[in-house]
Amino acid sequence: MLTTRTVLLVTAAVSLAWVATGSLYFMADLKADFAVQRHLARIEQAHAFVIPIDCAHARGLETREFRRDQADVDRCWVDIRNFRRLYPEVAAATDVAATVHFNVPSELPIEEQGGTPIEVFTKAAAVVIGGPVLTILVALSCVS
Repeated sequence: MLTTRTVLLVTAAVSLAWVATGSLYFMADLKADFAVQRHLARIEQAHAFVIPIDCAHARGLETREFRRDQADVDRCWVDIRNFRRLYPEVAAATDVAATVHFNVPSELPIEEQGGTPIEVFTKAAAVVIGGPVLTILVALSCVS
C-alpha cells in the first residue's frame, strides 16, 4: 500500500508537469489569437476600408461610410466600424478576421483561428487545470 506522502508527492509532480506542458502547448495559440485581435483593432482604429460590398446596395454616405473601388466602379469598400454599424444583421454572421485576411495583405496568420481570445483562453485553462484535478481525484481515491 502506498503511503499518503508518496501519493501526494507523485500527484504534485504529475500535476506540475501537466500544467507546465499544457501552458507551453497553448501559449503559441494564445499569442497568435491576441495578435490577430490587436491587428484587427489597429485596422479598425485606422478606419481602413477592408470589407467589400456591392455599391448598388451600399448604405450610408459615399466617402464617409464607404468608398468606391477605382478599378471596379460596382464594388465599394467599408471599414470595420461602419460595417458593424450599417449592416448589423450581416456583421453578426460575418467572420471579420477572415474577410480582412482575404482583402488586406496581412503579416499575421489568421487561418485556423479557434474562436475569440476569451474562448481560446477558457479552453486552454480548462485543459491545463483539468489534468491536475483529475490526478488529485485519482490520488485521493488511492489513499483511502
